[in-house]
Amino acid sequence: MPQPKSPLRHERTECGHVLHTNTLRILLIPLIAMNLLTAVMLALAFPMVEKELQTTFTALVGFCILCQITGGLSMVYLLAGRRLEMNRDGVHLRYKYRKGVSILWSEVRDWGLSSQIPVQSGTVSVYFSKVELPLMGDQTKRVAQNRQTVMLQLSAADLSRLTREGLFTYCKACLGEDAPEAFQAHLIEVTTHEN
Repeated sequence: MPQPKSPLRHERTECGHVLHTNTLRILLIPLIAMNLLTAVMLALAFPMVEKELQTTFTALVGFCILCQITGGLSMVYLLAGRRLEMNRDGVHLRYKYRKGVSILWSEVRDWGLSSQIPVQSGTVSVYFSKVELPLMGDQTKRVAQNRQTVMLQLSAADLSRLTREGLFTYCKACLGEDAPEAFQAHLIEVTTHEN
C-alpha cells in the first residue's frame, strides 16, 4: 500500500538543510472537514428547532461556521511559510509573515527527539534549545516552542527519511565535539525501527 505524501519537504542547500512544512495541507483540510461536519450536524438539528427560533438558530450556525473559518485562516496566516533552516550559523525557525526564532550552534545546550508515544507509531519533535529541558518520564523531554527552543514535529517515516539523508549527522557535525550525547542514543533507537 503506498504511503501518503508527507507535508514535510527536505531540501539540501549550499549552506545546509531546510525543512518546509505544507501549512495548507496541515490546517486547511481539517478545517474544511470540521466545517462540513458542523453544517451537516446543524442541518439535521434544524427541523427540531421551534419555528419562531429558526432564524436565531440559523444566525447562530452562521456565526459558528464564520468563527471556525476565521480561526483556521488566522492559523494558516501565522504558520505560512514555516520552515526550519539549519546552516553553518545555527538553527532558524522562519515564517513568511512573522518573526521567527534563531539559535546559534554555540548556544545549543540541549537537542534531540521528544515523543510522548512510541516513535515508530506516531510523531516526534526534533528540538534545539538554549536551555537544558526537563525530563518527562524516563527518556523524553518536555518541549514547547518559545524564544529559547526551536522545534518541529515529524512523523516516524519523516524521521527515518531525514536520518538516512544525513540531516542529524550534519547537526552533530555543526555542534562539534561538545554536542550533547543524549540525542545520539535516542537516534540509534529510532533508526533500528526503519526496517
